[in-house]
Amino acid sequence: MRLSRFWLTSLMTLGLAMTAGSVHAGPGPIGTYYGTQFSDASGNTSLIAIQGSSYVANVAAFTMQEGPIAVFPDSGAIRTTGYQLGDSGGQYFSSPSLNVSWDGTTYKNTFAPSGFTYDGTTDGTRNYTVDYISGDVITTDTSWGGAPTTLFNVGVHYMLGITYDFSNNSLWMQNYSTGQILDFSLTGNLLASFFVQSSANGYAALAMDVDHTLWYENYGTGVLQHYATDGTYLGSADYSADGMAYVLGAEIAPPINGVPEPSTVLAAGFGVLTIGALVRRRRAAR
Repeated sequence: MRLSRFWLTSLMTLGLAMTAGSVHAGPGPIGTYYGTQFSDASGNTSLIAIQGSSYVANVAAFTMQEGPIAVFPDSGAIRTTGYQLGDSGGQYFSSPSLNVSWDGTTYKNTFAPSGFTYDGTTDGTRNYTVDYISGDVITTDTSWGGAPTTLFNVGVHYMLGITYDFSNNSLWMQNYSTGQILDFSLTGNLLASFFVQSSANGYAALAMDVDHTLWYENYGTGVLQHYATDGTYLGSADYSADGMAYVLGAEIAPPINGVPEPSTVLAAGFGVLTIGALVRRRRAAR
């Protein structure tokens, strides 16, 4: 089974149009979740950005081409490349903002052994992706170039999602067909694995949040599923009303040197203030 462009296009269904900046009720990622959206419900390609209840559809550099994605918090750069051999992506600025734009830089996919790599990640010094057919884990320089190297093979076909774990120096990956999530060391040792709830449409766009939890999309549905790294199900966030549909690659802007994003700090501060206000009210009532 191969997610060719024909296959991806044939799966698209028309629906509600995406509204940039619309507000969605319900929980969502703490950090900024960026996704290379092959198509929304109306057939539009975009680089989506989600944080909590906010959803923005940014203009994509290349229509129905971008897949692997890497986010660099120090520079604010978001770099994508084509999901097919020969397809292109670009550089966007600036993370962790929801509103980003292409700066004209182009990165062409020259490294996919079987021709297809759908998702990507980075540790800040090199980028990673996984070949969909062969299961080869490939590393490139931070501009999706240089001399691509195969680190190891995961041993199964149809691996699609991949995200880097800064706390563990490892790579979490997800199988498109089975939904299984696996954690590998950079030398290919399997560290952990678990299965998720079944999805008829497949699984894509895996990303690690700043609180060390995992998000992915039930492919084509606009629903993000949320799991702890021990396999505990934490809930979901539905962005289908915003038009979200077919997202290939995804990454959440990681903390800079372990420090959460300003928006995360503000949210935590608001929570502290709220708790403080409740305590004061209780004391005043006594």
